[in-house]
Amino acid sequence: MRRIVSIVVALVLTIGGAMTMIYLLLFAHGWKGVILVAAGFVTTMGAVWLYSDFIERHGSGDVGESP
Repeated sequence: MRRIVSIVVALVLTIGGAMTMIYLLLFAHGWKGVILVAAGFVTTMGAVWLYSDFIERHGSGDVGESP
């Protein structure tokens, strides 16, 4: 159950932050500096969480490594 919650939160942070950045860069008018930085931070945080919990741990496939 912990892994399911962890992947859902990591994906929500990554996708939500990326969609916010895309919206701000392409469609929003006016001042958006701090919100763009925050969206970039959230995207980075979600991507690092996703990488450290799932890709790095299960990506190599070496037999000698322990999980």
